[in-house]
Amino acid sequence: MIDTCWINRRPCRQWLLFHDWLINFNLNCFTFVLFLLFLLYSSSIK
Repeated sequence: MIDTCWINRRPCRQWLLFHDWLINFNLNCFTFVLFLLFLLYSSSIK
């Protein structure tokens, strides 16, 4: 990925930061959804 950026000579540092932010954001959303599902599951058991 970095090699292609270097070949294209584009400002990829910003893009890489944005990409990392997207991954972190998706992971946070994923864990949040899992947490909600767990709460629903535990409440339905009772």
